[in-house]
Amino acid sequence: MPVGVAQCNRQFEYVWANPAYARVIGRIPEQSAGMPGRRIEEFLGREMFQRLEPYYVRALGGECVEYEGPE
Repeated sequence: MPVGVAQCNRQFEYVWANPAYARVIGRIPEQSAGMPGRRIEEFLGREMFQRLEPYYVRALGGECVEYEGPE
């Protein structure tokens, strides 16, 4: 799949991420295998996580959420 896709749990830990997502967050695809169980904030950084957290909360609440952007 050419688009970056990741799944997280309600504790904001990665469950799964594809290689394209690993590239989007500045990792090499092989590093996506080591992401499950690690917090999103660890990979994105605190500032970026805080910016995106409202989207995650809405999505985890069952809302269909769209986000596009480099930020």
